[in-house]
Amino acid sequence: MTELNYRVDYRHETPRAVAHDFLRRLGLWRAPQPATGGTITLGSKIFAEQYILAELYAALIRGYTNLDVVTKTGLGGTSICFEALRSGDIDLYPEYTGTGLLVLLQPPPATVDSLGGNPRAVFDYVQARFRQRYGLEWLSPLGFNNTYALLMRQQQAEQLQIASVSELGAYLRR
Repeated sequence: MTELNYRVDYRHETPRAVAHDFLRRLGLWRAPQPATGGTITLGSKIFAEQYILAELYAALIRGYTNLDVVTKTGLGGTSICFEALRSGDIDLYPEYTGTGLLVLLQPPPATVDSLGGNPRAVFDYVQARFRQRYGLEWLSPLGFNNTYALLMRQQQAEQLQIASVSELGAYLRR
């Protein structure tokens, strides 16, 4: 994903071209099928990675189904896309399980800690809670790892003895 983002953000290639090239390299590209079925509306947030993911999904849907695809990209942030999904303005959009957990579900810190940063545990928790709370389904992960890191001034990190996100969390809970 880093390479794909680089191509869009710094080489100024279109998200569609980057997505199609990626699918061709993986042997997943198929020419669009005749659109004789319904229409799927894809949404995305307002940054390159989301545009690329929307184009990947659109190409796969067009190539492997008879569905038409409409894209509504650049909708804004998490809350806007999530509400568009809940209201039926879009049918799906790429979302990160960490964002689903921390921003949308907002469980107590003890619940987050119990998941231990385990990607499968986080996905299972988010999937179950979204079904229960919103009647929404999380599809299988794409396989891209969206690992978060924090950037901190070295002097401050040393002074506070913080070398990881966990240590920052412990410091903040004092």
